[in-house]
Amino acid sequence: MKESKHYDWVDILKGIAILGVVLIHSGGAHLPGVLGKIGVSGLYGVQLFFMLSSFLLWNSLVNSGKQRYREYFKKKLFRLLPEYYICYIFANILLSRDISFFDILAHLSGVWGFIPVYHNNTMAEWYLGALIIFIAVAPALYRVINTFEKSVAFFVASLFFTLLYQAIIENYFPNINEDYSLSSYFFNTSIWAQLPSVSLGIILFYVVKYIEQMKVSQWNSAIELSASGIIISILLIAGEIKGSNNLWFFNSYVRFTFIFMIIASCLSIYSPYFLKAPVLKSLGRNSYVIYLIHYSWIRIFERVMQNKVDTDNAYAIVTKFLLTLVLSYLCSLIFVKARGCIEGVFKRIELKNDN
Repeated sequence: MKESKHYDWVDILKGIAILGVVLIHSGGAHLPGVLGKIGVSGLYGVQLFFMLSSFLLWNSLVNSGKQRYREYFKKKLFRLLPEYYICYIFANILLSRDISFFDILAHLSGVWGFIPVYHNNTMAEWYLGALIIFIAVAPALYRVINTFEKSVAFFVASLFFTLLYQAIIENYFPNINEDYSLSSYFFNTSIWAQLPSVSLGIILFYVVKYIEQMKVSQWNSAIELSASGIIISILLIAGEIKGSNNLWFFNSYVRFTFIFMIIASCLSIYSPYFLKAPVLKSLGRNSYVIYLIHYSWIRIFERVMQNKVDTDNAYAIVTKFLLTLVLSYLCSLIFVKARGCIEGVFKRIELKNDN
């Protein structure tokens, strides 16, 4: 089994994504003027995570050789679940939620992504619930979607599937919007709603593969090519933020993910110096734990500042955003250290058993 290649530009994009997610949850939509519109757009950071997750998943499947499914799935779950369970327990204690037996069972078995009532109780687990479903079916999909052309076909099919099933739900369950958990699940936060974003990550994998095969980064025009694509993408994002774009029948989640795919492709050719900041890449490398725990820190801030200050004014929002980011980042470093120690213990035990 080959070691999967590490991409610095993936860390950069993850860093940007987590900044957007923390900003929107910190109340970024209430910032004045254009800052508020940028704050609202932070919610699309999760689409960027979905796209990058499927890209990295395809990359790991290419390098995994003939790894058994059980080993593959166990490895992925061990990478994701320990931190999640700790953050989930912390969040539920903080929110003083009454957790039912079935809630616990759904999360321990990893199937909460199928159950609307359990999939988004702490504002973080819906992403992981959807991702686990995709991880489970990815090896089978990879055997079929093994070319660029097939990845494009899968994207088109996922678009029509999503539009069709959402239209059916709206037609047969007209009052579904009255139930937030159900409407959120079927229209935004389930793997079914996120299929187009996931499929764009698969397309990105084959685009990057082609870029590497053609050695585009070594072309004399590589910098100009990358810069042109990034500038066009920024203009498209500016149009989306302003609200003036309406690309065919794609919803905003798909439009943003499509733009993110263009940016990712350009960054794989050449990454501008201003995006290579070590802080941004470090945030990207630790974005998973930051994502899991940031909402808990936001709730703590809001409880502490309740009745003392308007938590929706610009000063409070910026303070909340910065404090949440710093505290979540520090937590991620602790988790990384703890995981390293635990993995070290397991390796020593394996070496003893081998001897």
